[in-house]
Amino acid sequence: MKCKPGCRWYPGLHHATLAPDPLDQIRKLKGLLDDKIITQEEFEKKKADLLK
Repeated sequence: MKCKPGCRWYPGLHHATLAPDPLDQIRKLKGLLDDKIITQEEFEKKKADLLK
């Protein structure tokens, strides 16, 4: 059975939604920063929020 993003399939159990990993989110934000999609200020603010 296929899962939606953010879910894992465990045989015999319903889908379980997992909390996103903060480090993975920071890596994605860094990619957005490198591609100039977000500013350094936006990156730092979101990173600080994720590390709380």
